[in-house]
Amino acid sequence: MAKTPITVKWLYGSAQFDDDERTVWLALLQVFDDGTAEVLTDNAETLLHFEDEVEANMWLADEEFMLLKFLIEVLHEEGSPFAESFAPPQSTNREELKGKMTRPLKDMS
Repeated sequence: MAKTPITVKWLYGSAQFDDDERTVWLALLQVFDDGTAEVLTDNAETLLHFEDEVEANMWLADEEFMLLKFLIEVLHEEGSPFAESFAPPQSTNREELKGKMTRPLKDMS
């Protein structure tokens, strides 16, 4: 029987900004109806499995991932043109996400 995601959260790697390109690396956290969790990272190349959301959140915190909505709030505060258009991918399908989990922010000051 397939697991059903009950929580889906997009995060960004706060420590992974490239100094020149200002690239944002995204991670996808899904918590399932059986209590397990998965994190998809590395441009959809790495899928990590966790016993629960707490364990997944601990790993994300250790790797310095933060909720994407916080980055969008900062962009709004700075008046960045990216604030209005910066949104996570619409899909949660791993194959569809390959190569789509980075965002360039070249114009950020």
